[in-house]
Amino acid sequence: MKTANLTILSPLLLLLTTGCLTTLDLSGDYNSPADTPDLSPDPEDISSFDMQHDADMLPQPVDMGDMRINDMPDIAQPEDMSDMDIDMIPPDPGQGLIFSEVVEGSGFNKFVEIYNSSSSPIDLTHIWFVNVNLSSIDSDSVKIAPKLDLSGFSPLKPNEVILLCHVSRDTTEILPCDQEASHELNFNGDDPLALFLDVNQDGTINPDIDTLLDSFGQVNNTKPPMKVWENTTYQRCNPTPYLGEFFFEPTQFYTEKAEDTFDNLGTPPTVAQLTGCDS
Repeated sequence: MKTANLTILSPLLLLLTTGCLTTLDLSGDYNSPADTPDLSPDPEDISSFDMQHDADMLPQPVDMGDMRINDMPDIAQPEDMSDMDIDMIPPDPGQGLIFSEVVEGSGFNKFVEIYNSSSSPIDLTHIWFVNVNLSSIDSDSVKIAPKLDLSGFSPLKPNEVILLCHVSRDTTEILPCDQEASHELNFNGDDPLALFLDVNQDGTINPDIDTLLDSFGQVNNTKPPMKVWENTTYQRCNPTPYLGEFFFEPTQFYTEKAEDTFDNLGTPPTVAQLTGCDS
């Protein structure tokens, strides 16, 4: 079989891998692979290798010598959590919600101060103030005792107080009160007061089910035979909640002041006041 003749009529410019332009005369007949000219560069001959040219074609490193931090591209920053609400402590015995002052004064001068002695906000949802002012004290009587829902004051921040005042008080020195009430604050010297968490959230306080947080006097027990707490202002000196585990002696938890003493009402107790009772 006759091999086809390859005729090249003009010179061909080829760019070799060395970066040099070489003019080849390829005119003529080439009848076999053996007749094909060797176009590969001489590995020994790198005299025409353009180092700078090839280097310029490579990706160059970024000069960061003059770059400032503010020149950096914006990067998503963590969310600012400074305004997020602090998790509230679920009310529970021993977690800081206590009576800080109780005034059983003359006439209708009846005041109750409730204090957050903890270091975190307390959720007052389903917390009730209960005035057990009935002739007998048992589970059934506590269920129907006058009470105030404190959820509207939630959350109660650390070292803050809620002041409850009888609507018919005859003094104008205690203003403003956080909440006024009538029969819920008609307590005398033998009526226990209590703070309860309504565990099953049914709006009824049952000492056998719901959680007692603090009390002034014993709840679900026999009433005092006399009005032993009348005509006295009681200021908290021991922040430990009283949960009725033993006979209630006010001086173990409160400093007794004269009748109609109102000087600290509405003001959180100081650390010094809560460091211990004198008795």
